[in-house]
Amino acid sequence: SQWLKTALRLFRTHDRLALLGAYRGRMDDGLRTKESSNQNDGSKFGAEHDKDRETRPIVHVDATLGVPFAWMYKVNMGPLLARRSHFLSSGGFHLGFSCPGEMAQGFDYEMSIRVWREGLRVGLFDPLWAHRIDQHSNKELGHKQRHRDIQVATATAAKDEATRRNNKVLYNMYRGFHHHKGTKL
Repeated sequence: SQWLKTALRLFRTHDRLALLGAYRGRMDDGLRTKESSNQNDGSKFGAEHDKDRETRPIVHVDATLGVPFAWMYKVNMGPLLARRSHFLSSGGFHLGFSCPGEMAQGFDYEMSIRVWREGLRVGLFDPLWAHRIDQHSNKELGHKQRHRDIQVATATAAKDEATRRNNKVLYNMYRGFHHHKGTKL
């Protein structure tokens, strides 16, 4: 499909690009930490910016390919593409971010931070596709039926707790780098 071809072209164009998100990303440029998530309240960019008041569009356009693209401190899974050589040499996903059967919250941010710390780069592009499509009707669910609205309360609470815990872990794992040095890259 076209979005995957575009992603592969971005990897070929930017030789230091090791990780590429195709949904949303964050810059830890905020002045405070959100207590609800133990996360810096920084700028959020990416897809569906018109449906989320916190998300801004990717305004930079890659000069070579003509697609919305920006360097980003942290990118979200869904989808997340990695340069195979770096993924394997860096040890892949950190397995400590969830136990079997639990939602893995923060593994995508951990890998993003690790990539920057290793001197490589993380990018974000918008594949310009429709998000949140119902698998049965093939219709867009829209903002009102996002994942938090259709999950049961216990699953949402477990996800939120894992997010708080794992974001706090990132500060210990990358002490002195995350987010103070990392955001200035």
